[in-house]
Amino acid sequence: MTIYLVNLAVILVLGAISYFKFPNSRSIKIGYLLICSACLIFIGGWRYGIGFDYYQYLTIFEDICSKSWSELGSAYGEMGFKIFAKLLSLFTQDGQMLYVATNVMMVGIVMVLIYRYSSIPFISVFLFVVLKFFYTGMNLVRYAMAIIICLAAYTFLRRSTMDYTKENRTPKAILRDLLTHFLPYAIIILIATSFHKSALIMLPVYFIVKLPLNKITGSIYGALGVIALLLLSPVVQFFSEQLFNSFYSGDNLYTRPGGVGYVFIPAIILTLVCLFQKKLLKRDPSHIVLINMSLYSAIVFFLAAFGAFIMTRVASFFYIFSIFLVPELLTCLRPAQQDLDRMAEIKQEMKDANRNQKNKLAKENAELSTKTRDYRTYYAFGLGFSIVLGFLLQMQQAAAGDHEVFPYMSVIPQVNTINQLNFNNDREKKKDMLLLSNTVDRCMWEASDEDYILFMVFRGDGTQYLRQWNMARFEQLGLMADLIGKRNWSYVAAVNGGQAVYEELSQELIEVTLEIEGLEVRLISAGLDVGDTCSIMINGTEYAMNGFGTNLVVYDKVLETVVDSVSFLPKRTKYDSSYINRGE
Repeated sequence: MTIYLVNLAVILVLGAISYFKFPNSRSIKIGYLLICSACLIFIGGWRYGIGFDYYQYLTIFEDICSKSWSELGSAYGEMGFKIFAKLLSLFTQDGQMLYVATNVMMVGIVMVLIYRYSSIPFISVFLFVVLKFFYTGMNLVRYAMAIIICLAAYTFLRRSTMDYTKENRTPKAILRDLLTHFLPYAIIILIATSFHKSALIMLPVYFIVKLPLNKITGSIYGALGVIALLLLSPVVQFFSEQLFNSFYSGDNLYTRPGGVGYVFIPAIILTLVCLFQKKLLKRDPSHIVLINMSLYSAIVFFLAAFGAFIMTRVASFFYIFSIFLVPELLTCLRPAQQDLDRMAEIKQEMKDANRNQKNKLAKENAELSTKTRDYRTYYAFGLGFSIVLGFLLQMQQAAAGDHEVFPYMSVIPQVNTINQLNFNNDREKKKDMLLLSNTVDRCMWEASDEDYILFMVFRGDGTQYLRQWNMARFEQLGLMADLIGKRNWSYVAAVNGGQAVYEELSQELIEVTLEIEGLEVRLISAGLDVGDTCSIMINGTEYAMNGFGTNLVVYDKVLETVVDSVSFLPKRTKYDSSYINRGE
C-alpha cells in the first residue's frame, strides 16, 4: 500500500506545483506528465504475482513466444493482442517485459490525451489511478488496453458533427462526417476490439453521443435503462456470450447485483453534470460528449449495482471519460476569466478617474471581488473534496483487495510492501510465494521450481472450466492430456522439477503408486460417477485436501517436507469465497 500512497502523493504535490505555479508552461506540464508516466510504468511494469490474471498472461505470452506467425491463431486471446505480444517476443521473451510494454502503451496514450484535453492535468492523472483504470490494467490486461485504445478515439468524437441539427443532417454533411470522423473513429474502435471484443460496444455510441441531453433524450435513456433492468437476464447473457467469455454466465458473482457502491460515484458526477451542463457547453460545445458519457456510465453502473456485476465491464468504457469531465466540472467553479479581466481593467481606470467615477468603479470592483472570492472558495472546496474522496476510494480498494493488486509486490525486493516478502532466505521466499497462490495457474507456476515435486489429482470434476490458457501451462510442464471437455473424468499427474514424470486421464477410477526421489507416492482420483474422491499419500501420510475439483500437493526436495496442500473448486470465477481451500 505504501508505494501506492507515495505514487498519489507525487501526482498531487508535483501536479499542484506545476499547475498553480506554472499554469502556462508547456515544458513544465510535459515534464510533470513524464514523471507521472515513469511512476505508473514502474509500478505496473515491475509488479510481481499480483492481479488475478498475472500468471495467466505470463503463460499466454510464453505460448505466443513458442508459436510461429502461422500458428498464432491457435493461441489464446484476440488477434490484436497476440500480434502485440508476438512483436514484443522478437525483442524479448521475458514475460515481465510484457507487463512493461503494456503499461508503456496504456500510460503513454492516457498521458498524451491528458496533455491535449485536460483542463487540470494533475486531477486527471489522480482520477486515472483512484477510479481503478490503472489498477484494472494491472489485472485485466487486454480489457484495459481496449478501454484505453477506445479513449484515444475521443478526438474524433469531439469533432463529430453527428448532432442531427438541420445543417448537419443533409446527405452531403452526413457523408462528409462519415468519411472524415466516423471512419478513423471506427478504425480505432476495431483496433481496440482486436484486443478485447467488448470494445465493440463503443461503435454505435458515435451516432448518439452528440445528442443534446434534455428532458426528451433523458427520458428515453431512463426508459431504456429501466427496460434493460427488467430484461437484464437476456442482456447479461448477450454481453457474456458475445462481448465477453461465456465463462461469466450462470449463477456467480458476475451475474449477481454488485451493490449500490458501484453507482455512487457515477451518480455524483451525473448530478454535477446536470447542474453545470450550460457552463460546460458554454466553455466548449464538444463537452456534450463528456456529458453523455457520464449519463451512459451512470445508467450502466445502475444495471451493475442492482442487476448484474458484469455490466461494470461495459460501463468502464464510458466511465473513463470522467478523467476529462471532472476537471471540467471543477473549472466551472473557478472565477470567470472575464471577471478577472474586468477587475484588472478597473485597476487601470481608477488611475485616471474622477471622484464620482472612482466611487462607481470601487463599487463594481467590490462586487466582483466578492463574486470571485466566493468562486475561489467553491473551487478550493471542489478540489479538496475530489482529492479526499479519491483517497477514500483508494483506501476502500485496498481494504477490498480490488483486482488483487493490494498489497503491492515487485520483482525488485526493495520496493515490496508486503510482509510475506521479508524473507530470511531463498527457501522461505519460494515457500511463501507458493502459499500466496490463489489460482490453479499461479500454484502450478510457483510449483514448477526445480526443487519442488507437484502432485495433482481431480475429485469429482476438475475440468469443467479449464480454458486454453490453463492448458498452455499444463503443456509447458509436459502434461499433454487433453482435459478440455472431460467432465467428471479422473486425472492424476506428477511433476518433478518442472517436468512431468507421470500423467493419466480416464473415465474410470485411477489408483497408482509411484516412486519419485525416494518417496513412495500413492495417487487416487475418482470422477463424479466413479467414486467422487481423491488421495495423495506420501510415505504413508495423507496430504490431499480431498476437496471437490483440483487438489494439489507440493513437496520441497530441499526441506524434505510438504510445503503446500490446496484444493480449487471448479467455480466460474475465482472471486467466489469458496473457490480455494488451503491446508494449514
